[in-house]
Amino acid sequence: MVEAIKPRNIVPIHTFEGAKYKDIFTEHIVELKDGEIRDI
Repeated sequence: MVEAIKPRNIVPIHTFEGAKYKDIFTEHIVELKDGEIRDI
């Protein structure tokens, strides 16, 4: 799905293993802490 959509950023949600996304994807991974907000 990531290859089809080609996102500029990936934000892991609903996971305890968000740090592992950097091992799987080459796109920019944005990790947010609970309650943290990011403008898009």
